[in-house]
Amino acid sequence: LAAPYKDATVKDKGYPVELQARKVQAVLERNDIVLLTSVGLSTSDDDNAELVHVQSETLAAYVASTLTASKLVFVSHNHDITLQNVLAGNTIQNFCLKDAKDILRNYNFQMSQQYVASLTIQEEQPLEHVQFLFRIGWAALALQNGAERAHIVGPSDGALLTELFTPRDGSATCIVQDDVLNEEGLLHPDEDFGEAANSIGSSSYSNLSKKTQSSLPPPLQY
Repeated sequence: LAAPYKDATVKDKGYPVELQARKVQAVLERNDIVLLTSVGLSTSDDDNAELVHVQSETLAAYVASTLTASKLVFVSHNHDITLQNVLAGNTIQNFCLKDAKDILRNYNFQMSQQYVASLTIQEEQPLEHVQFLFRIGWAALALQNGAERAHIVGPSDGALLTELFTPRDGSATCIVQDDVLNEEGLLHPDEDFGEAANSIGSSSYSNLSKKTQSSLPPPLQY
């Protein structure tokens, strides 16, 4: 089920409020795949229900948190965006939920429980940076409500495979719960993959980076 936004300027659009989680879990336990439409009903009464369009990223974040999913994966539109530490000058690929909230706060980005975002866009701010902030916002809200991890991956060939199976760094951005730490920092990927995570190796993404580096936009700084 989905609830429509009260703002008249976003007619027929809304946010998810209920998921038939048991039915979804039953399908997943049979090792089948669940496909969800981005169109929801405003009420369970078919005679009085209105169709409500829910943004796909919003739906993904809601479903992941409702199912307490181990992973939520967002794919960026055009580029592999990275986050860069201004003081250290290094790229930050893995960080915790509290760090994600700090990043959003630094850019005056807020997202409500109804997935309504508010931010002030600077004229010089690239569109890719704004889209990246939105994904961090969706990811942070999903983790805050129960999901374990969120990944933001570019559309490059092999990026998803490398992100999930390369030890430590992966290929993109990974956000985890605040308690997912070990002596070396963040666990990446998670322990569910076991030794399979070592079968690809970090060289896969180094080769991938050389192919795409020239086309990447500047990193988002924090």
